Amino acid sequence: MEIPLKTTASGGEKMPRTLHGRVYGKTIELNQDSGIPDGQDVEVALHTTSPVTLAISPGDGIRQSAGPLHDDSPEDDHILAQIQQARHAARWRKVQG
Repeated sequence: MEIPLKTTASGGEKMPRTLHGRVYGKTIELNQDSGIPDGQDVEVALHTTSPVTLAISPGDGIRQSAGPLHDDSPEDDHILAQIQQARHAARWRKVQG
């Protein structure tokens, strides 16, 4: 399908029109040929045609950021308590100088 181009007063082509596609990260795959040469600078305004769904469920972000402690167990609490006690019990020697 050929899409007509509008021409500006300076002779350059201006193409205000609506195309549909799908977003994949930083890439937008259009459902039809844009008619724009590769490498041409464009301005893009995005409007979703369906509700945006989150890639993660509520609460997953904090669980992922907690690393190995996301499923903290009583055994983990015991290990962390032992580490804390060992830090407080550490004996430091004075550096002679």
